[in-house]
Amino acid sequence: MPVCHIYNSIGMRLVRFSTEHYAHSGRIMVGRSSHCTISLKIYAESYISREHFLLEKRMGAWHISDRSHIGIVKDTVKIKEAQLEIGDIIRFGQLFFCYGEKTGPSSYDMVWGAETIDADVRAVLWPGVNSIGASADNYITIRQGEVSRFHGKITVHSDNITFENSNRNIKTFINGALMEYRPVNLTTGTRIMLADIPIRLQKVTRVSSDLGSGSGLSASGNAQAELTLEAAIAMQKSLRPRIPVLVLCLVLFSVGFLAFLMMMLYILFY
Repeated sequence: MPVCHIYNSIGMRLVRFSTEHYAHSGRIMVGRSSHCTISLKIYAESYISREHFLLEKRMGAWHISDRSHIGIVKDTVKIKEAQLEIGDIIRFGQLFFCYGEKTGPSSYDMVWGAETIDADVRAVLWPGVNSIGASADNYITIRQGEVSRFHGKITVHSDNITFENSNRNIKTFINGALMEYRPVNLTTGTRIMLADIPIRLQKVTRVSSDLGSGSGLSASGNAQAELTLEAAIAMQKSLRPRIPVLVLCLVLFSVGFLAFLMMMLYILFY
């Protein structure tokens, strides 16, 4: 019976389960609710529905059906229902459902520079089609510079990786040359500019998905141990958008000033 995994957007495995344990009932509900068969309550935010999708066994094969208001996506295309095949990867919210013992992130990440911190930002490339752009609906979201909402698509088949623009009006430069509409092969040495933002392909070493293994990665080739539950929750929290200190101070000042005005009006007129 197929083994399933659920990963977050940085390639960290959150859940592993076997469909064999649910063969008798033939139903596995996955979602944010604590009543789901596979509950993601400790990991999921509002982008995961209470009952997001249903795995159902029919005529000896497992099918996936969308039960959410957000949707499920395969190879950047929204689907409502499909029969699962080994190797399928389904995106839901910012999480990824992988069907099959060896199914998981590819051996490549996309890396780019951050505007506010002195460090690179990376995103996992998944086998199949990955969308990239400024919108949060993409597999890879880059909200910098002049990157378009849906800038392009990166297709991964083992070590064969190609990039194509979403439309002819979007500018991408490959090794200094303006890219045409047809797909271009990428390697780790390819210089890529999404509009005015440089990005690069990086090969990483990930821990295998065997029992007892973690899901860490290391660009230098050293695998890291599987994170504890507490560490996983902490990392999830670190991915949430943070309110800048200046904005927070302005909000507090505005509330205090409003309270002062109300007090003065009360004194003057009452």
